[in-house]
Amino acid sequence: MRHHVVPSSRGGPNEEWNLYFFHKGIEIHIERHKAYHFLFENHLPSEAITDVQNKYSNKDGSLNKRRVSGNNLKAWVTVFGENADPKEAIDFIEREFLPIEQKWEPKGKEVRKNRGKRR
Repeated sequence: MRHHVVPSSRGGPNEEWNLYFFHKGIEIHIERHKAYHFLFENHLPSEAITDVQNKYSNKDGSLNKRRVSGNNLKAWVTVFGENADPKEAIDFIEREFLPIEQKWEPKGKEVRKNRGKRR
């Protein structure tokens, strides 16, 4: 299972530059991959950053414990680590995924309009 940084459902190519492995151990990779999609569905990295800022952060930049609890907390910890705050999550997405999104050129504007909604 490979993580498409630009999701294939959003027009992302099945090319090496668009594939990311969360961990060399397959079991850990699969768990982190599922957790990432639990938090961000099939959002582009820039949209995931917006989610962290608007959905998972308090105004002071701390983790919003009301929004990040239960299964969301488990997914957050799996992807970003036990003590990760929103800034660390954003730093990870900006470092690992955003340059790949910026490299991507969608074939049609309709691809970017699909904001991760499930059909």
